[in-house]
Amino acid sequence: MERKLLDIKEVEQRYGLKTWTMRSYCSQRKMPYIKIGRRVFFRVEAIEAWLKEHEKPVQDHHGQ
Repeated sequence: MERKLLDIKEVEQRYGLKTWTMRSYCSQRKMPYIKIGRRVFFRVEAIEAWLKEHEKPVQDHHGQ
């Protein structure tokens, strides 16, 4: 069974997001996270939804 919470290093490895970027986004409340004590965790479902929300469509270079 897959774990529901990932720590910052696991998110970096799994999704390619840089630790410093995630820490910055969390402090600015730009991405979903859970803070337990001093540790930061991420729900798999929330991160995947957040990434999908920020996905940009591919531009057609032929002007169509």
